[in-house]
Amino acid sequence: MTKIVFFDVDGTLFDSQNKIPQSTKNSIAALQQQGIKVAIATGRSPFNVTAISEELEVDTVICYNGQYVMHEGEVIYRNPMPLGELKQLQALTDANNHALVYAGSETLAFDEVNNLDVLDALGSVNITYPKVIPNFTESNDIYQMLVFADQRYDTSYNEAFANYKFVRWHEQSMDVIPANGSKADGIQALLEKLAIPLENTYAFGDGMNDYEMLQLVGHGIAMGNGKEPLKKVADYVTDHVDEDGIMKGLRHFKLI
Repeated sequence: MTKIVFFDVDGTLFDSQNKIPQSTKNSIAALQQQGIKVAIATGRSPFNVTAISEELEVDTVICYNGQYVMHEGEVIYRNPMPLGELKQLQALTDANNHALVYAGSETLAFDEVNNLDVLDALGSVNITYPKVIPNFTESNDIYQMLVFADQRYDTSYNEAFANYKFVRWHEQSMDVIPANGSKADGIQALLEKLAIPLENTYAFGDGMNDYEMLQLVGHGIAMGNGKEPLKKVADYVTDHVDEDGIMKGLRHFKLI
């Protein structure tokens, strides 16, 4: 039976220097040589993961925390954000002086130039500043949003909206996805298409946006540098990404 392994990007494929360790590259190549499928599952946009997928020769990518899935050059699943509460969110971010960035299928969009919080957070993961496009939501599907606010605002944002979930990925930023959305959504859509059973699925992650993914798959692996709540739901905790964590996790499950 076909097996598949899902990998988060930041803090999982990427080490603390925003590079893919050579041991990870070798391990993924070893999986592929055995016919084990490899997929990327990330909060990043499709256009910000292209170089990674090309470097690793991976043709299956789950983007925007499960809301946009590409397989062999085809988009097989889309789940645009519900926008019924968008004006309420815009009003709250304006009142709090928090940046709100919109993520479409082809670009990130914002209405302000050189916002320092946006520059800092996106720059930390080598993502370029969003294009300045007024009224972007009026003519584009939105698959994710980003609110740039520190951890003091986590609870207040999550409690204010019934249809949105705010998941922190940086000390100054949260992803905004559908309230019931997660990477697990995109994974389930892909597994249905490929007819792969859950017991043949594995996933590596480090952040809270990986929580549902590690719960869903047959074998969830948390990185040693991962968040403590994630480690509690993982089937196995491997070493830090900087200490060959992916290679060691794959060896633990005898996949390489």
